[in-house]
Amino acid sequence: MEDAQMRLKTYNKLIVVRDPLERLASAWLDKFFISPGRFSFIRRLRQAVGNSKFGNTTTKRALPTNRSRRGSMHGARRAPPISIRDFVWSIINNKYRNEHWEPFFSQCAPCQVQYDFIAHTDTLVEDLRLFFHMSGIVGKDGILPRQHPSRAKAGFGRTFRVVPPEDIRHLGEIYKPDFDMFGYSIEEDLEAIENALKQNV
Repeated sequence: MEDAQMRLKTYNKLIVVRDPLERLASAWLDKFFISPGRFSFIRRLRQAVGNSKFGNTTTKRALPTNRSRRGSMHGARRAPPISIRDFVWSIINNKYRNEHWEPFFSQCAPCQVQYDFIAHTDTLVEDLRLFFHMSGIVGKDGILPRQHPSRAKAGFGRTFRVVPPEDIRHLGEIYKPDFDMFGYSIEEDLEAIENALKQNV
């Protein structure tokens, strides 16, 4: 315990965060839509809420098209077992909590741990390079990860455009500490969703 306290006081501390709604989109895509292992999450959510709650509330047209690891197509040809609208409903009504979509502020104690640096996933490589520089770490650029385009971010507006605006606003309230502390904007997210609605793609 003393060793941990010493590290918290003397080490440079880094936290990596993500736009809250993009994180939700990623969790839904990975746990309820694309991943072959998603069925355990679907089963738990159905058990928590009751099978009768869930229907196909997401239209085929609204779903992003993706290819799973097994090569089968999902999205354009069939609706997922749990729609994004039902997933959002379960979060708003606190039906199924999980670390993959639980707000950061409730997991990482940002008010108790004085983090020295906040890195964003969408600028992770640049942020880590700056963190290395600030920490006096040199010659380690080779261990930096590659910056890949985010699947969730690419289809962000299309994913959420079927969710009622009042539900998006409710999510904004639930994740408000994350938005405020980590430099994200619910208004910018709403604008991206609105643009997707206008494009109707």
